[in-house]
Amino acid sequence: MFNFFKKNDSHYSIYAKFASLSRNENLYIKFKVPDTIDGRYEMLMVNIILIIRRLKKEKDDNLSQLVLDLMFSDIDQALRESGVGDLSVPKRMKKIGEAFYGRISSLDKILQSKYLNNELINYFKRNTFCDSNAHDIECERLSEYTINMIHFLDSLTLDKIIENSYVFPDSIWMKN
Repeated sequence: MFNFFKKNDSHYSIYAKFASLSRNENLYIKFKVPDTIDGRYEMLMVNIILIIRRLKKEKDDNLSQLVLDLMFSDIDQALRESGVGDLSVPKRMKKIGEAFYGRISSLDKILQSKYLNNELINYFKRNTFCDSNAHDIECERLSEYTINMIHFLDSLTLDKIIENSYVFPDSIWMKN
């Protein structure tokens, strides 16, 4: 899936690490995120948004843009491999891009809110569970995961992120 990029490029390793995190079974078993294309895409978007947000704190717009470009290239390739026709891919990518940038805007506002936890719960209910019969507990767990991930990423230096010299602690999956 990532074979057209050199494995030692920092944007590759950052994207690969967060794409892999988006498939962590805790999200689908413990937090009950729907294990569907939409559910997986939602988790990919949230995790990529969090690392992009962290990179932007370091004023590293180039690296964050490379990670974004890689994500969109990967999604484009996945659509093609899944049989989406060449003429349909650009239309699908446009919708995916709009959804992604809409979520960045929403999450940026939420992450600056004094009602962070409640707003994150509503965000996940609306986007991840599509206002289905999701129990508040799953949305609350995703909110806690997001807050824990932000704290963890904020604790890392840019060098650690670039060198990929960290592991995600178990604490990101637990209540604060």
